[in-house]
Order: sequence, then structure tokens, then C-alpha cells
Amino acid sequence: MWNEEKQHRFDELRLKEAEGVLNDAEVQELQAFFAELEAEEADALKKGMQRLDARLDFLRSEKESVEAKNERLAAIVAEQERLLADAREYLTRVRCI
Repeated sequence: MWNEEKQHRFDELRLKEAEGVLNDAEVQELQAFFAELEAEEADALKKGMQRLDARLDFLRSEKESVEAKNERLAAIVAEQERLLADAREYLTRVRCI
């Protein structure tokens, strides 16, 4: 886990690297820090992607549910329109009598 102590040491090594005065042990230590940072970053990205995947799955499910409701409502509207047309036709026939 990254902490203030590691950050301080990392900053020292980066400064020495910029000055061109790292010895072999420090080069390895800096590389280890980079590897650790990359691993933590990869883990954070993986967790973030998992959350996004879960959200996407939820939204897809919600979309399917809404689409199914829309289909049922469209069928109800069509039936209501048919009934209204039948009622108007019946009313027209009754008025003619």
C-alpha cells in the first residue's frame, strides 16, 4: 500500500534520477516503486471497470424491462383505439335508426 513514507522516498529517487546520480540499488528500488504504482493503478482500474460492467448490466436489464412495458402499453393503446372505433361505429349506426 502506498503511503507518505514511500511517496517521500519515491520523490527522492525521482530527483536523483533527474540529476543522473542513481546507483544500481536505487535504480532497482525506483523500478520497484514504479511496478508497485502500476499494480495499484491496474487494480484500481480493474475495480472501476467491474463497477462499470455491473452498472451496464443493470442498465441493460432496466432497458429490457422498459421496452417490455412499452410493448404492453402499445398493445393496450391499440386495443383502446380499436374499442373506440367500434364504439363510434356503433354510435353512428344507433343514430341512423
